[in-house]
Amino acid sequence: MNTIGFMATKTVEGSSRSRPKPTTVGELLKPLNSEYGKVAPMGNYSLNGCRNGSICGILIYYFGDL
Repeated sequence: MNTIGFMATKTVEGSSRSRPKPTTVGELLKPLNSEYGKVAPMGNYSLNGCRNGSICGILIYYFGDL
């Protein structure tokens, strides 16, 4: 017979797990993390298009004859 073993888990209220220690680096990086997942404003699309076009132009200029 095939038996499946399950790992026992236990929740302890008021456990001795400590919270993460705040660090200077963490405080400096916190504003960057708060921007994660936000949609870029519409004004950035034209800048991104110019950047991508410039990169494509540079790549074609240097590697177009391969």
